[in-house]
Amino acid sequence: MGFRMSRRIKIAPGVRVNLTASKRGLTSGLSVGPKGAKVSVNSRGQKATTLSVPGTGISHVSRSKATAPSAGSILLIVVAGLALLGLAAALID
Repeated sequence: MGFRMSRRIKIAPGVRVNLTASKRGLTSGLSVGPKGAKVSVNSRGQKATTLSVPGTGISHVSRSKATAPSAGSILLIVVAGLALLGLAAALID
């Protein structure tokens, strides 16, 4: 069984950023929508639309693969690169 670590940050009502680290690497995602209807995009280019009936456990998810890298993946690469540069600079000093 694999382990993963996840953090969800609420930016505004109905808007959340998800950060996940697992054996497969780092992933970031953005979810927008009220309870019962949500659209999500992650840094791997996956898109999902979720429709549900709140409080019942009934839901439907439609997933698709994006053709171009998302802005989230580019941002994640830049942040990871800056973190590695900072770590390298700290080790050198």
